[in-house]
Amino acid sequence: MRVGGGGFLAGKRFGNVGACSASLSAWIANKVWSAPWRSFSQGSSDEFTRRYDEFIRAGVIKEDKRQRSLLSTLSSIFTKIRREDATGPKGPRTKMKSRRGCYIHGSVGAGKTMLMQMFYESVRGLLPTRRVHFHEFMLSIHSRIHAYKQRGPGAGAIQEVAREIAYESQVLCLDEVQLVDIADVAMLSQVLPVLWQHGVCVIATSNVPPSRLFEGGLNRHVYMPKLERLLDQHCCIFDMSSSGDEDKDHRLDAQPVQGMYQVVRKEQEFDALPVMWTFLSALELQRGVSDAEPDVHGPVSSTTSVSSASSTIPLPYGRSVRARKVGRRIVWLDFASVFNQPTGATDFLTIAERFLSPAAPDVPSSP
Repeated sequence: MRVGGGGFLAGKRFGNVGACSASLSAWIANKVWSAPWRSFSQGSSDEFTRRYDEFIRAGVIKEDKRQRSLLSTLSSIFTKIRREDATGPKGPRTKMKSRRGCYIHGSVGAGKTMLMQMFYESVRGLLPTRRVHFHEFMLSIHSRIHAYKQRGPGAGAIQEVAREIAYESQVLCLDEVQLVDIADVAMLSQVLPVLWQHGVCVIATSNVPPSRLFEGGLNRHVYMPKLERLLDQHCCIFDMSSSGDEDKDHRLDAQPVQGMYQVVRKEQEFDALPVMWTFLSALELQRGVSDAEPDVHGPVSSTTSVSSASSTIPLPYGRSVRARKVGRRIVWLDFASVFNQPTGATDFLTIAERFLSPAAPDVPSSP
Protein backbone atom coordinates (compact mmCIF):
# COMPACT_ATOMS: atom_id res chain seq x y z
CA MET A 1 0.00 0.00 0.00
CA ARG A 2 1.28 3.45 -0.84
CA VAL A 3 0.51 6.38 1.41
CA GLY A 4 -0.34 9.44 -0.63
CA GLY A 5 1.24 12.66 0.59
CA GLY A 6 3.07 11.04 3.47
CA GLY A 7 6.72 11.87 3.92
CA PHE A 8 9.49 13.15 6.14
CA LEU A 9 11.07 16.49 6.78
CA ALA A 10 14.45 16.98 8.40
CA GLY A 11 16.49 19.94 9.59
CA LYS A 12 20.27 20.15 10.09
CA ARG A 13 20.25 23.18 12.37
CA PHE A 14 18.45 23.70 15.64
CA GLY A 15 15.19 25.52 15.23
CA ASN A 16 15.25 25.87 11.46
CA VAL A 17 12.12 23.83 10.84
CA GLY A 18 9.84 25.15 13.53
CA ALA A 19 7.71 22.89 15.67
CA CYS A 20 8.38 19.74 13.68
CA SER A 21 11.94 19.34 15.00
CA ALA A 22 12.73 22.22 17.34
CA SER A 23 11.60 20.25 20.36
CA LEU A 24 13.85 17.30 19.48
CA SER A 25 16.83 19.55 18.74
CA ALA A 26 16.42 21.52 21.96
CA TRP A 27 16.05 18.35 24.00
CA ILE A 28 19.22 16.86 22.54
CA ALA A 29 21.13 20.11 23.02
CA ASN A 30 20.03 20.55 26.63
CA LYS A 31 19.86 16.95 27.85
CA VAL A 32 22.56 15.06 26.02
CA TRP A 33 25.31 17.06 24.29
CA SER A 34 25.29 20.14 26.49
CA ALA A 35 27.98 22.19 28.22
CA PRO A 36 28.94 19.54 30.81
CA TRP A 37 30.72 17.60 28.06
CA ARG A 38 33.25 20.41 27.70
CA SER A 39 34.47 19.86 31.26
CA PHE A 40 34.24 16.09 30.92
CA SER A 41 37.66 15.78 29.29
CA GLN A 42 39.30 17.34 32.32
CA GLY A 43 38.14 14.53 34.63
CA SER A 44 38.97 10.86 35.02
CA SER A 45 37.70 7.83 33.18
CA ASP A 46 35.23 7.30 36.03
CA GLU A 47 33.26 10.22 34.62
CA PHE A 48 32.31 8.03 31.66
CA THR A 49 30.38 5.83 34.06
CA ARG A 50 28.92 8.76 35.98
CA ARG A 51 27.72 10.43 32.80
CA TYR A 52 26.21 7.20 31.55
CA ASP A 53 24.43 6.77 34.89
CA GLU A 54 23.07 10.31 34.65
CA PHE A 55 21.61 9.52 31.23
CA ILE A 56 19.89 6.44 32.66
CA ARG A 57 18.44 8.35 35.62
CA ALA A 58 17.19 11.07 33.27
CA GLY A 59 15.49 8.49 31.06
CA VAL A 60 17.65 9.37 28.06
CA ILE A 61 18.83 5.76 27.71
CA LYS A 62 18.15 2.38 29.29
CA GLU A 63 20.56 0.08 31.10
CA ASP A 64 22.40 -2.30 28.77
CA LYS A 65 25.18 -4.74 29.70
CA ARG A 66 26.74 -4.49 26.26
CA GLN A 67 27.05 -0.73 26.60
CA ARG A 68 28.50 -1.05 30.12
CA SER A 69 31.21 -3.35 28.83
CA LEU A 70 32.07 -1.06 25.92
CA LEU A 71 32.02 1.89 28.31
CA SER A 72 34.80 0.26 30.31
CA THR A 73 36.91 -0.35 27.19
CA LEU A 74 36.56 3.22 25.94
CA SER A 75 37.27 4.55 29.43
CA SER A 76 40.61 2.70 29.44
CA ILE A 77 41.53 4.18 26.05
CA PHE A 78 40.53 7.65 27.26
CA THR A 79 42.63 7.26 30.44
CA LYS A 80 45.73 6.36 28.41
CA ILE A 81 45.23 9.29 26.05
CA ARG A 82 44.74 11.68 28.95
CA ARG A 83 47.88 10.39 30.66
CA GLU A 84 49.91 10.82 27.45
CA ASP A 85 48.53 14.31 27.00
CA ALA A 86 49.64 15.26 30.50
CA THR A 87 53.16 13.84 30.21
CA GLY A 88 54.02 13.55 26.50
CA PRO A 89 54.96 16.04 23.78
CA LYS A 90 52.26 18.17 22.21
CA GLY A 91 51.32 18.22 18.55
CA PRO A 92 51.37 15.53 15.85
CA ARG A 93 53.49 12.46 16.56
CA THR A 94 56.03 11.23 14.03
CA LYS A 95 56.89 7.56 13.43
CA MET A 96 56.10 6.24 16.88
CA LYS A 97 54.05 3.55 18.56
CA SER A 98 50.39 3.98 17.75
CA ARG A 99 47.65 4.54 20.28
CA ARG A 100 45.50 1.42 20.45
CA GLY A 101 41.95 2.15 19.36
CA CYS A 102 38.74 0.17 19.17
CA TYR A 103 36.72 -1.44 16.39
CA ILE A 104 33.12 -1.76 17.66
CA HIS A 105 30.72 -4.03 15.83
CA GLY A 106 27.22 -5.25 16.55
CA SER A 107 23.61 -5.06 15.48
CA VAL A 108 21.84 -1.79 14.70
CA GLY A 109 20.49 0.12 17.67
CA ALA A 110 22.98 -1.38 20.13
CA GLY A 111 24.45 2.00 21.10
CA LYS A 112 27.74 1.89 19.16
CA THR A 113 27.49 5.41 17.74
CA MET A 114 26.16 6.89 20.98
CA LEU A 115 29.13 5.66 23.02
CA MET A 116 31.60 6.65 20.33
CA GLN A 117 30.04 10.12 20.42
CA MET A 118 30.56 10.19 24.21
CA PHE A 119 34.21 9.29 23.66
CA TYR A 120 34.60 11.93 20.95
CA GLU A 121 33.04 14.68 23.06
CA SER A 122 35.38 13.89 25.92
CA VAL A 123 38.67 13.50 24.08
CA ARG A 124 38.39 16.40 21.64
CA GLY A 125 39.24 18.80 24.47
CA LEU A 126 42.60 17.08 24.84
CA LEU A 127 43.74 16.34 21.29
CA PRO A 128 42.82 17.28 17.71
CA THR A 129 39.95 14.88 17.07
CA ARG A 130 37.76 14.21 14.05
CA ARG A 131 34.47 12.36 13.94
CA VAL A 132 33.17 11.51 10.46
CA HIS A 133 30.91 9.04 8.70
CA PHE A 134 32.97 6.41 6.91
CA HIS A 135 31.53 7.14 3.45
CA GLU A 136 32.33 10.83 3.85
CA PHE A 137 35.84 9.96 5.06
CA MET A 138 36.55 7.82 1.99
CA LEU A 139 35.13 10.44 -0.36
CA SER A 140 37.40 13.06 1.18
CA ILE A 141 40.42 10.79 0.68
CA HIS A 142 39.56 10.27 -2.99
CA SER A 143 39.13 14.02 -3.42
CA ARG A 144 42.41 14.88 -1.72
CA ILE A 145 44.34 12.29 -3.70
CA HIS A 146 42.91 13.72 -6.91
CA ALA A 147 43.90 17.26 -5.86
CA TYR A 148 47.40 16.04 -4.95
CA LYS A 149 47.87 14.45 -8.37
CA GLN A 150 46.75 17.66 -10.06
CA ARG A 151 49.64 19.51 -8.42
CA GLY A 152 52.34 17.17 -9.67
CA PRO A 153 53.47 13.55 -9.94
CA GLY A 154 51.00 11.18 -8.33
CA ALA A 155 53.56 8.80 -6.84
CA GLY A 156 53.08 8.51 -3.10
CA ALA A 157 49.80 10.41 -3.15
CA ILE A 158 47.99 8.03 -0.79
CA GLN A 159 50.78 8.09 1.79
CA GLU A 160 51.06 11.87 1.63
CA VAL A 161 47.32 12.35 2.11
CA ALA A 162 47.40 9.90 5.02
CA ARG A 163 50.20 11.92 6.64
CA GLU A 164 48.13 15.08 6.23
CA ILE A 165 45.18 13.40 7.98
CA ALA A 166 47.48 12.25 10.80
CA TYR A 167 48.75 15.81 11.20
CA GLU A 168 45.18 17.16 11.41
CA SER A 169 43.69 14.57 13.78
CA GLN A 170 45.39 12.50 16.45
CA VAL A 171 42.11 10.73 17.24
CA LEU A 172 39.90 9.60 14.36
CA CYS A 173 36.34 8.38 14.97
CA LEU A 174 34.86 6.56 11.95
CA ASP A 175 31.14 5.78 12.08
CA GLU A 176 29.42 3.03 10.08
CA VAL A 177 32.42 1.35 8.44
CA GLN A 178 31.23 -0.56 5.39
CA LEU A 179 33.41 -1.74 2.53
CA VAL A 180 31.70 -2.45 -0.78
CA ASP A 181 34.33 -1.23 -3.26
CA ILE A 182 37.65 -2.95 -3.95
CA ALA A 183 39.25 0.47 -4.56
CA ASP A 184 38.28 1.57 -1.03
CA VAL A 185 39.64 -1.67 0.41
CA ALA A 186 42.99 -1.19 -1.34
CA MET A 187 43.17 2.46 -0.33
CA LEU A 188 42.25 1.85 3.30
CA SER A 189 44.94 -0.85 3.50
CA GLN A 190 47.50 1.87 2.71
CA VAL A 191 46.00 4.77 4.66
CA LEU A 192 45.49 3.11 8.04
CA PRO A 193 49.11 1.91 8.49
CA VAL A 194 50.35 5.47 7.95
CA LEU A 195 47.88 6.81 10.50
CA TRP A 196 48.99 4.22 13.07
CA GLN A 197 52.67 4.93 12.35
CA HIS A 198 52.00 8.54 13.32
CA GLY A 199 50.24 7.63 16.56
CA VAL A 200 46.63 8.17 15.49
CA CYS A 201 44.03 6.46 17.67
CA VAL A 202 41.24 5.03 15.49
CA ILE A 203 37.78 4.38 16.95
CA ALA A 204 35.39 2.75 14.47
CA THR A 205 31.86 1.38 14.47
CA SER A 206 30.38 -1.17 12.08
CA ASN A 207 27.52 -3.62 11.85
CA VAL A 208 29.90 -6.46 11.02
CA PRO A 209 33.22 -7.77 12.41
CA PRO A 210 36.42 -7.30 10.37
CA SER A 211 36.12 -10.87 9.10
CA ARG A 212 32.90 -9.93 7.30
CA LEU A 213 33.99 -6.61 5.80
CA PHE A 214 33.80 -6.72 2.00
CA GLU A 215 32.16 -10.12 2.35
CA GLY A 216 31.80 -11.82 -1.04
CA GLY A 217 33.77 -9.03 -2.73
CA LEU A 218 36.01 -9.46 -5.74
CA ASN A 219 39.53 -10.59 -4.78
CA ARG A 220 38.74 -10.21 -1.10
CA HIS A 221 41.52 -12.68 -0.28
CA VAL A 222 44.11 -10.28 -1.70
CA TYR A 223 43.57 -7.27 0.57
CA MET A 224 41.31 -8.15 3.49
CA PRO A 225 43.54 -10.63 5.39
CA LYS A 226 46.17 -7.89 5.75
CA LEU A 227 43.56 -5.33 6.80
CA GLU A 228 42.08 -7.74 9.33
CA ARG A 229 45.52 -8.36 10.87
CA LEU A 230 46.18 -4.62 11.08
CA LEU A 231 42.84 -3.96 12.77
CA ASP A 232 43.47 -6.74 15.27
CA GLN A 233 46.95 -5.37 15.97
CA HIS A 234 46.01 -1.72 16.45
CA CYS A 235 42.41 -1.93 17.71
CA CYS A 236 40.49 -3.78 20.36
CA ILE A 237 37.83 -5.72 18.44
CA PHE A 238 34.71 -5.26 20.55
CA ASP A 239 31.63 -7.40 19.87
CA MET A 240 28.49 -5.71 21.21
CA SER A 241 26.66 -9.05 21.28
CA SER A 242 29.31 -10.88 23.32
CA SER A 243 27.71 -10.05 26.68
CA GLY A 244 24.89 -12.51 26.16
CA ASP A 245 22.17 -9.86 26.04
CA GLU A 246 19.66 -10.19 23.26
CA ASP A 247 20.31 -7.91 20.31
CA LYS A 248 17.94 -5.18 21.39
CA ASP A 249 17.42 -2.24 19.05
CA HIS A 250 17.21 0.76 21.38
CA ARG A 251 16.00 2.98 18.54
CA LEU A 252 12.61 1.31 18.88
CA ASP A 253 12.28 2.70 22.42
CA ALA A 254 12.18 6.27 21.15
CA GLN A 255 8.85 7.89 20.34
CA PRO A 256 8.70 9.84 17.06
CA VAL A 257 8.63 13.58 17.51
CA GLN A 258 5.22 15.01 16.70
CA GLY A 259 5.31 16.63 13.28
CA MET A 260 8.56 14.99 12.13
CA TYR A 261 6.60 12.48 10.05
CA GLN A 262 3.38 13.33 8.26
CA VAL A 263 1.24 10.37 7.17
CA VAL A 264 -1.64 11.40 4.95
CA ARG A 265 -3.85 8.95 3.08
CA LYS A 266 -5.09 9.77 -0.38
CA GLU A 267 -8.68 10.07 0.77
CA GLN A 268 -7.74 12.76 3.30
CA GLU A 269 -8.10 16.36 2.24
CA PHE A 270 -5.41 18.03 4.34
CA ASP A 271 -1.72 17.58 3.66
CA ALA A 272 0.57 19.31 6.17
CA LEU A 273 3.69 19.23 4.01
CA PRO A 274 2.72 22.16 1.74
CA VAL A 275 1.96 24.18 4.86
CA MET A 276 5.36 23.31 6.29
CA TRP A 277 7.03 24.23 2.99
CA THR A 278 5.33 27.64 3.09
CA PHE A 279 6.57 28.11 6.65
CA LEU A 280 10.15 27.20 5.74
CA SER A 281 10.07 29.48 2.70
CA ALA A 282 8.92 32.38 4.83
CA LEU A 283 11.59 31.56 7.40
CA GLU A 284 14.27 31.70 4.70
CA LEU A 285 13.09 35.14 3.62
CA GLN A 286 12.85 36.39 7.18
CA ARG A 287 16.34 35.22 8.10
CA GLY A 288 17.85 36.40 4.85
CA VAL A 289 19.43 33.02 4.13
CA SER A 290 20.29 34.07 0.59
CA ASP A 291 22.54 36.84 1.87
CA ALA A 292 23.80 35.23 5.07
CA GLU A 293 24.66 31.85 3.55
CA PRO A 294 25.81 32.15 -0.06
CA ASP A 295 25.45 29.05 -2.20
CA VAL A 296 28.93 27.59 -2.54
CA HIS A 297 27.79 24.41 -4.25
CA GLY A 298 26.68 25.94 -7.52
CA PRO A 299 23.23 26.86 -8.79
CA VAL A 300 20.53 24.42 -9.77
CA SER A 301 19.28 24.46 -13.32
CA SER A 302 16.48 26.96 -12.61
CA THR A 303 16.15 29.93 -10.28
CA THR A 304 17.24 29.38 -6.67
CA SER A 305 14.77 31.82 -5.18
CA VAL A 306 12.63 30.59 -2.33
CA SER A 307 9.80 28.26 -3.35
CA SER A 308 10.91 28.14 -6.96
CA ALA A 309 9.37 25.81 -9.49
CA SER A 310 10.69 22.33 -10.18
CA SER A 311 14.43 22.16 -10.80
CA THR A 312 17.20 19.71 -11.51
CA ILE A 313 19.83 19.43 -8.80
CA PRO A 314 23.28 18.45 -10.11
CA LEU A 315 24.97 15.53 -8.39
CA PRO A 316 28.57 14.27 -8.67
CA TYR A 317 29.81 12.44 -11.76
CA GLY A 318 27.27 14.02 -14.09
CA ARG A 319 24.18 12.67 -12.32
CA SER A 320 21.19 14.76 -11.28
CA VAL A 321 17.94 14.51 -9.35
CA ARG A 322 14.65 16.22 -10.05
CA ALA A 323 13.19 18.38 -7.27
CA ARG A 324 9.59 19.51 -7.04
CA LYS A 325 10.54 22.82 -5.41
CA VAL A 326 13.87 24.40 -4.51
CA GLY A 327 14.73 27.20 -2.12
CA ARG A 328 18.14 28.55 -1.30
CA ARG A 329 18.79 25.96 1.42
CA ILE A 330 15.54 23.96 1.40
CA VAL A 331 14.33 21.42 -1.14
CA TRP A 332 11.19 19.42 -1.83
CA LEU A 333 12.10 16.06 -3.36
CA ASP A 334 9.91 13.29 -4.67
CA PHE A 335 10.73 9.97 -3.05
CA ALA A 336 10.69 8.18 -6.41
CA SER A 337 13.04 10.68 -8.07
CA VAL A 338 15.69 9.97 -5.42
CA PHE A 339 15.29 6.29 -4.64
CA ASN A 340 13.97 4.83 -7.89
CA GLN A 341 17.21 5.57 -9.69
CA PRO A 342 20.83 4.57 -9.03
CA THR A 343 21.90 6.78 -6.12
CA GLY A 344 24.47 6.29 -3.41
CA ALA A 345 26.26 7.82 -0.43
CA THR A 346 27.96 10.47 -2.59
CA ASP A 347 24.61 11.76 -3.81
CA PHE A 348 23.00 11.81 -0.36
CA LEU A 349 25.99 13.64 1.13
CA THR A 350 25.78 16.22 -1.65
CA ILE A 351 22.09 16.85 -1.00
CA ALA A 352 22.62 17.00 2.78
CA GLU A 353 25.42 19.54 2.44
CA ARG A 354 23.63 21.64 -0.15
CA PHE A 355 20.34 21.89 1.76
CA LEU A 356 19.60 22.46 5.43
CA SER A 357 16.06 21.04 5.27
CA PRO A 358 15.09 18.36 2.73
CA ALA A 359 11.50 17.10 2.49
CA ALA A 360 10.38 13.95 0.69
CA PRO A 361 6.69 13.07 0.26
CA ASP A 362 5.09 9.88 -1.11
CA VAL A 363 7.19 7.48 0.94
CA PRO A 364 5.80 3.95 0.43
CA SER A 365 4.30 2.43 3.55
CA SER A 366 5.07 -0.99 4.93
CA PRO A 367 2.67 -3.79 3.91
